Amino acid sequence: MGCQATGDAIVIVIDPSRDISAYLELAEAKGMRIAHVTETHIHADFFSGTRELADSTGATAHLPGEGGADWQYGHEGERLADGYTITVGYERSFSWWGHHLAAGDEQGFIDELLDGQPDAPSYFGRMKRQNLEGPAILGPQSVLPELSVTAVREGLANAAVTLIDTRDQHGVHAGAVRDAINIPAWNKPAVHAGWVLDPKSDTRPLVLLTDGSDTAHHLRNHLIRVGIDTVEGYVTATDGLPAAVPDLVGPDDLDSTDYEMLLDVRNASEFAQGTIPGAVQLSAGRVLWHQDRLPASGTILSFCQSGVRNSVASSALRRAGHRVIELEGSYLGWQAAQQRQGLQVQRPDGPQSPWPESGRGSGNPLRV
Repeated sequence: MGCQATGDAIVIVIDPSRDISAYLELAEAKGMRIAHVTETHIHADFFSGTRELADSTGATAHLPGEGGADWQYGHEGERLADGYTITVGYERSFSWWGHHLAAGDEQGFIDELLDGQPDAPSYFGRMKRQNLEGPAILGPQSVLPELSVTAVREGLANAAVTLIDTRDQHGVHAGAVRDAINIPAWNKPAVHAGWVLDPKSDTRPLVLLTDGSDTAHHLRNHLIRVGIDTVEGYVTATDGLPAAVPDLVGPDDLDSTDYEMLLDVRNASEFAQGTIPGAVQLSAGRVLWHQDRLPASGTILSFCQSGVRNSVASSALRRAGHRVIELEGSYLGWQAAQQRQGLQVQRPDGPQSPWPESGRGSGNPLRV
């Protein structure tokens, strides 16, 4: 967000996300009014809050007007063409792109922008299309109710609701609700939600398993940023809900575990720096959308760097019907086990086959 105060205390908001509460609170605290809202481009990483913020404050929306029909917004706003200048001093002076702008270094800007870019999550395509059309205006959000466990149990039994477990992977691994999706409340929840929830194809209301009202509202605000606005309420206990314990295997037992695919859900750049021999890379932000690249049957043994992304992706894959075992401690745990044995971690020799050989051994020594 960029702000510029003038004599009559006007705020200009640049590229707002759909959770507009922070912008409204800041303007109120500073005794300012939001008069202009601008977008620099059609965003893919979050739902735009331009329409929402302009509607709630009476501000003028300014939208890019360059490009052909495929690049034009489908909602109202004053179009900005090449040659318009908006000066927000802090952004021009201290942002990562400021020195490129000052030097007129377009290629330097492009090179730095693209350097080390991670795999684009599949939900970016949905974000871009919906931002182009114009996100629906939500208006003021109601207080989320705490739901009874009985009502949630019935909803799960009838496949009428989806339960979101907001704990970290350690809490989930200690015991979870069957078919719940893990989206940790305090670790990039908007990003992780975009990876594993598709509001276009699954319109079931969401119920949050949280430690209370504050966490539930925090998570709902983050889900709104990626176009997920179907949260119905929350529960704080799992007693009476269908239980399940995710399957785990320790690094020392990897060689004696049977599996059809060893799946690395980290980004391609991480994979290139080193992985477990025989692993196939498909990032957590894309795996649910490319199930054709997964085995039709058999066990998937999956890992990420430390376990967070893997827990998110694995929960969604289990709900989609796949048999998934998580590598305990993920890649860092495996590296530590290798070092204890005095072994070196090597980088992949080349492109990995999408169908690696199954894991050695005939047993199934799972540790839970």
